Amino acid sequence: MSKRRTRVYAETAQKHGGYVPCFCCGRHVGVKQATLEHILPRSLGGRHGRENLAISHAKCNSSRGTHPSLVPAEPMLPKAKKR
Repeated sequence: MSKRRTRVYAETAQKHGGYVPCFCCGRHVGVKQATLEHILPRSLGGRHGRENLAISHAKCNSSRGTHPSLVPAEPMLPKAKKR
């Protein structure tokens, strides 16, 4: 995993209490499945800076193509365990 992807993944995990939601679908992304998602695609003028990067599944990232998505998917947080 690249240093930048590792940093974005760690920041996202910290922000969401260890849960890393996919920018596109909202489901958890494991470390090995994580790809960097450009919120505004580079082909449409988006930059490669942190403010334009998010984590997503590789499949979600490639299926989105060059369509801009300025609103991330709602995180699908795991259900609390019953005690």
